[in-house]
Amino acid sequence: MKKLIISLSSIVLLLVVSEIICACQLVVAGKSMGQVDYEIANLEQTNILLSEQVASASSLITIRQKATELGFQSTKTVVTMRKDQFSVAMNAAK
Repeated sequence: MKKLIISLSSIVLLLVVSEIICACQLVVAGKSMGQVDYEIANLEQTNILLSEQVASASSLITIRQKATELGFQSTKTVVTMRKDQFSVAMNAAK
C-alpha cells in the first residue's frame, strides 16, 4: 500500500512539474509573439508613411517644381513640318 502511495505521489509530482515547465514555455512563446506583432504593426505604419511620401514625391506639382529647379522650361510653341521638308528626308532614304 505504501509503495502505491509513493508511486502515485511521484506521478502527480512529475505531472505538476511538467505542467509548470509547459506553462513557462507558453509564456515565453507568448512574449515572442507579442514582440513579432509589435514589429509587424510598426513596419505597417512605416510602410504607410513611405507610401504617402512616394505619392507626394511623384505628384505632378512636385515634378514640375523639381523640373523648374533643374532649369527645364515648358515651351508654348508648336513645331510643324511642311510637306516639302519631308522630301529631303525621303530622297536621302532612297
